[in-house]
Amino acid sequence: MKATLAARRRWLQTGRIPGLNGQVLLFLCHSLLFHIALLGIADILLNFYLVSIGYDTATISLLQSLPRLSGFLVGLPIGLVANRVGNRRLIVLSTAGLALSVAATALTQSLLIIALSRFFWGACFGANQVVKSPFMVTLTHRSEHTAQFSWHNLVSMFSVAAGSAMGGALPIVMSGALSIAAAGALRPEEMPLAYRASILCAALALLLSVAPLLLLKRGPAPTSARAPFWASGDQYPGGE
Repeated sequence: MKATLAARRRWLQTGRIPGLNGQVLLFLCHSLLFHIALLGIADILLNFYLVSIGYDTATISLLQSLPRLSGFLVGLPIGLVANRVGNRRLIVLSTAGLALSVAATALTQSLLIIALSRFFWGACFGANQVVKSPFMVTLTHRSEHTAQFSWHNLVSMFSVAAGSAMGGALPIVMSGALSIAAAGALRPEEMPLAYRASILCAALALLLSVAPLLLLKRGPAPTSARAPFWASGDQYPGGE
């Protein structure tokens, strides 16, 4: 109890919020865009898009199983090479790969290309998830990891909910922009262009989510929990 009160007093005196610093805020900006785009908009609209271009439920189910399979296959290999390649570099590359696979899925009606892009989608997502947590713990002092992960969970859950809501509204907005008449009354099979444009917006947001990661600075692992939360001195250790 005394330790908790002392910690709270220290946080009040230093004017900082536990689990936050400049580096963490940049990472949270990445996570916000990432979850809105991929687990919100794209995840909601993909099945509707596949229905709109004529695929049945059996085919869609098989397509949905491919990213799970590829994510499973890359998990261990990525873990073995991550330290050599660098966790931040792998997050950047896998996020860019996800953006390309999402765009590729939306730009074709070929079953083969969609299947390949879905497989690549899952591989990139699996690699991304393997290295994110090990990278995140380098951004704060170990005494603040729980608070940091709480902030990340808060941002992630909020952005998925926001992305899902945006996924429901975007096709209507896009149908108006594309001059599709009576958009609100159209069935999914009548809106492939609107779904395609919406998923491409998600791919663009995914690509933009890389920018905050590129602003993270190299430096020694954080050793102090006393710097103000906006400070950028807590920098991730070597390993791009």
